[in-house]
Amino acid sequence: MMRNEEGDGMESNYLIMLDKHRQNHKWFDENYSMLVEHYNNEQVAVYEQKVVDHDADLDALIARIKKSYPMEQVFIQYVTKEKITLILMVEKCG
Repeated sequence: MMRNEEGDGMESNYLIMLDKHRQNHKWFDENYSMLVEHYNNEQVAVYEQKVVDHDADLDALIARIKKSYPMEQVFIQYVTKEKITLILMVEKCG
């Protein structure tokens, strides 16, 4: 099956977007201790490996980010000093 050039371009754009998101996520993880000192209990927005905004209110943060940055390339994550535990509950059937 042959691909057209337009399809290849779209695929390349998605790969670039995913790579940028991965880079922002990696930067976030590597700088978490610094981030938690400055932005404890807040959502942090990272774009091009830099904090571009932060807020305790996620909706307010997203509204501001949408005005200035391409949302699909911004990594947003909650920062906290407290350890978060995820509990998975499984229900038995039958």
